[in-house]
Amino acid sequence: MGIRRSLPALTAAFIYTLFATTLYAGAARAGVKAMRLYVPVGYDDNDEIVAVVEGYLENTCDQLRVAKVTHVGTEFLIEPQREAHGTKCDPLQVPFTLDVVLNPDDSVAAGTYTVRVEGRSKPLVEPLVIKAATEERPDEFTYAPVDDADVGLLSGGRMRAVIQGRFQNTCVAIDEMKIGTLNGKTYELRPTTKWLKTDSLGGPCANKEVRFTAKVDFDEPTPGRYLLHVRSQSGRSVNRIFSNVW
Repeated sequence: MGIRRSLPALTAAFIYTLFATTLYAGAARAGVKAMRLYVPVGYDDNDEIVAVVEGYLENTCDQLRVAKVTHVGTEFLIEPQREAHGTKCDPLQVPFTLDVVLNPDDSVAAGTYTVRVEGRSKPLVEPLVIKAATEERPDEFTYAPVDDADVGLLSGGRMRAVIQGRFQNTCVAIDEMKIGTLNGKTYELRPTTKWLKTDSLGGPCANKEVRFTAKVDFDEPTPGRYLLHVRSQSGRSVNRIFSNVW
């Protein structure tokens, strides 16, 4: 014989279940502890200043949200946020990479700062040096308009960085691809451009979108995780984390 419940009891149970499910599905945004923090070198005070955080969400119900950034004095505190959705969660860690803009309102002056994010065992802290721009335009050099970037492992202790993008004129081409590291954690790639007298077929220049791919090889670093920081037009950048252990 089944158990009978009164209407008020059933209503109360339904409201409680709905409340509990809603509370979990829209859980308050809680902090996410990072595994690694990358802060590129070479920023000017008219650049978009980006730090990159790498870590893991705790299960498949967590979704990454926009990080909270607090700037007090000479310190930037990054607090990655997550939000839980659903109740059937696989206990699998979900890797994430998060680009965090530290100066969304362009109000950061030249100077020396620190960037901090809470790590799994201790805070992760990296220096940030912002130099005064020598020109009014966003870039000291004319960088390529980069859409995407990747890094692959070659033989003989070498690696290859590949970028893709779109020129807006048929007479613009890649000039140089300079890559290097100053802090041992971030590899900065500077793809500069040049103007040609004619297009690739010898015809006149035209304002037309042209896709491009460019590559540069560099020495393989010691085993670990690194950031490829590619400078792009208008003070922006494309960031990709790579590993030399597959």
